[in-house]
Amino acid sequence: YDKFEEVEVLVDIIRNNWKKDYYITLCSNFPDAKKNISGLDIDDFIQGADIKFTPSMPWKPKGRTNLVCRVLDTIKKSCSSAIEGGCEHVMHLHSDAWPLDEETFTQLVEDTETKNKKVAVRGFGFAYYGHDAPLGSIDDMFFLFNAAYFKDISFFDYNPLDLLPHKHSPHGALVLLLLGKVGIRNIHLYSDYSNLEYWDGKKKTLPFERAK
Repeated sequence: YDKFEEVEVLVDIIRNNWKKDYYITLCSNFPDAKKNISGLDIDDFIQGADIKFTPSMPWKPKGRTNLVCRVLDTIKKSCSSAIEGGCEHVMHLHSDAWPLDEETFTQLVEDTETKNKKVAVRGFGFAYYGHDAPLGSIDDMFFLFNAAYFKDISFFDYNPLDLLPHKHSPHGALVLLLLGKVGIRNIHLYSDYSNLEYWDGKKKTLPFERAK
């Protein structure tokens, strides 16, 4: 929402530390967000919907609904912008989700194509059951998709309210979209979180809260 310092680091990683040329599009619901990122070397900016949320807001039903809708709104608009920008593949990130290894990224693209899949995702997967993700849990960070395919199936043609944000987390809502529009046969689950580590190298105990 307002992690402008974090997004500066993210853009610096991709622009100044990766070798290939990438199309970067950014969406934020923060009022006048464009003023805060005016110096960033990005290709497109989309102002997100003005969906009110504060930590003091009652969590049920309004707080949760508004927060989830805000996340789903920015995913929709940023990814749609990247598709319209002519990208072949798109990876969605949050401003504080930093991909550090370009070769790992390009290898993921190659692996997904080799497996003839349309989207690569990480998460607890489709066998996981949670109260806010009853059909499975897929992370809304680091998911990669074939832009032409997602445009053809109108993947991002949704209203956040259609995805039951009063019940589902963004991870659960993403599963609804993936299963309904893409189909499990076209999905490459490249990580089930079992490889996550803390900074000291200790493996994270799953399925409890994943290592950030």
